[in-house]
Amino acid sequence: MTERQRRYNQSEKGKAVARRAREKYRAKNPDYWLRSKFGLSGKQWKELAKNGCGICGITEDLVVDHDHKTGKVRGALCRKHNAAIGLLSDDPDLLRRATAWLEREV
Repeated sequence: MTERQRRYNQSEKGKAVARRAREKYRAKNPDYWLRSKFGLSGKQWKELAKNGCGICGITEDLVVDHDHKTGKVRGALCRKHNAAIGLLSDDPDLLRRATAWLEREV
């Protein structure tokens, strides 16, 4: 890649062109991300997500929850609960300590 191409790609116009191309591709291939990142088909994702978030049960804004070490898909979670698990480093012991902290009497 030449310096001129690099500058264009980093410009606002270049970024907008790339963004439109990605959106167009994703519109034609809605399962692309599921297949490339998690090895799931759209049908498999719908099956995982049909009961909603595995923690709270809501059915909107769901994401694929997976183990970051193994890459294995665990199921569907709402964005908020998936982020919470990630912030606890996918560590069950840390989650138990957080639960104990919340359940203690003050």
